[in-house]
Amino acid sequence: MRVRGTRVAMMANRNHHVTIPDRLRHLINVHRRPFVATIVAVSLLMWAVVGVSAWFASEILTELPGTDRLRTIETMAQATTLIDVHDTPAFTIFEERRIEVPLTSISPHLVRAIIAIEDQRFYDHAGVDFVRVVGAAITNLRKGRAAEGGSTITQQLVRQSFLGRNKTIRRKLKEIVLAERLDLVVVVRFLD
Repeated sequence: MRVRGTRVAMMANRNHHVTIPDRLRHLINVHRRPFVATIVAVSLLMWAVVGVSAWFASEILTELPGTDRLRTIETMAQATTLIDVHDTPAFTIFEERRIEVPLTSISPHLVRAIIAIEDQRFYDHAGVDFVRVVGAAITNLRKGRAAEGGSTITQQLVRQSFLGRNKTIRRKLKEIVLAERLDLVVVVRFLD
């Protein structure tokens, strides 16, 4: 008898099947004003996020050096700043007394040592090591300050050549964009 009642109830449910769109339509009809308000609020929020993102991207991308300036990075005049024990600039030497040495004249052991210390995945990324950047961001969040930068050799070159020493997210994003552009310029020049 019990089995029979269950079958009858199941057959009744098959004949009177309420679908999810029917339930949703009912909820919308019952709560029309809150539903419309929610849709409008979500739409406005999405447009605000798009607008702020576009503004922030334009802020980052403006005033960056162009491809022509990146191609001549090795000929730029550079200053040497000496830092004291408190990590503040002591003085800067503007007169260049550098001797250019071709890479072929430098010991491969020295090149490998510098890469091992400064940028272990140098040959595996396109100017920015995102694994290292994310790791540095996590360390900075844990310490509550900008303790690490996670910069690659390319990012360090870009920062010293075109950007300042200030530790801001804006500068870091500009550094990332320029490092990727510089890497592309160097690769294209190498392939030519």
